[in-house]
Amino acid sequence: TCCRHRLPDPEQTASGVKVEVKSGTYYASSELNLRSDASSDADLISSVAAGTQLNSTGVCENGWIRVDYNGQTCYASGDFDIS
Repeated sequence: TCCRHRLPDPEQTASGVKVEVKSGTYYASSELNLRSDASSDADLISSVAAGTQLNSTGVCENGWIRVDYNGQTCYASGDFDIS
């Protein structure tokens, strides 16, 4: 008999946006809102100033990034400088 190995399902946000797991360091190039999901309609969790370092844990299919901010998973969209 042959075993079938399933690939893990891509991760998703609460609203179903697919997320590619990817670590990276980003810097906000302007003031940036951090939200509870990868949408401008999602709840605002915090705002960070230009120059704030953000540690990415994933990149969403809609261009948002998933970040760990003070131990909380947040999503950010905007202009970034990638280090």
